[in-house]
Amino acid sequence: MHFLLRPAPRPPATLVGCLRWRTDCLYRRRLYPRPRMVKGCVVSFPGTGACGNCFFRQTLVPVKDEPTNYERKVSQVASAEFITANCAGTKKALERVKGFDERFKMAWREDSDLQFKFIQHAIPIVKVDNAVVVHPVRKVPWGISIKEERKGMFNALLYKKHPGLYREKIEPNPPWHYYLIDVFLLIALTGLLTDKPVSKITGFTGWILMTCWFTRKRGFTPLRTRSTMFPRWLSLLQ
Repeated sequence: MHFLLRPAPRPPATLVGCLRWRTDCLYRRRLYPRPRMVKGCVVSFPGTGACGNCFFRQTLVPVKDEPTNYERKVSQVASAEFITANCAGTKKALERVKGFDERFKMAWREDSDLQFKFIQHAIPIVKVDNAVVVHPVRKVPWGISIKEERKGMFNALLYKKHPGLYREKIEPNPPWHYYLIDVFLLIALTGLLTDKPVSKITGFTGWILMTCWFTRKRGFTPLRTRSTMFPRWLSLLQ
């Protein structure tokens, strides 16, 4: 078993070149494998086919009772189907798909790309229930959620590479709400420049309504007391 520490922020593009053992664990720093995690993968190793196997395990993400938007988003990896934070692959499997794609320069969707390549090459993906890794939420500066929005460009890259699997496993429909927010804002700005009241009212009304809906969709739950209302809104940026 050979552990590969995943450097940040770029994926281990030299993965195939450094494969020296029969099985490699894709493993990130700041993660804590539970006892018997490696044993669980090793037990599942026999029976590997000609094209190899890969394994994924259970991931636990401890969060507080009232998580910030960032913490809520990170906690979703606990229900993810396949993530590099907690998976392993045989040398044959990783060589066959040629490792990671360097174009995914941030820790976002590079694992889905690897999973889709495994599927396209008919490489079995085996779940190992008794292998668990704890994925704590790291401390981040205030406003991190705004910075995290740029990861959306890797959704576009993944969709370009695997449109069918992307629609099947990640997002069945286009993100129309993003487009509508931009369209309404464009209408409002056009109304300001051309001094057309109808365009201004329609644009700003639609933009405000769509923005409020999106805020609600991101998990904001209004609280009753004034002392907690403002911090709760600020948590959307964290």
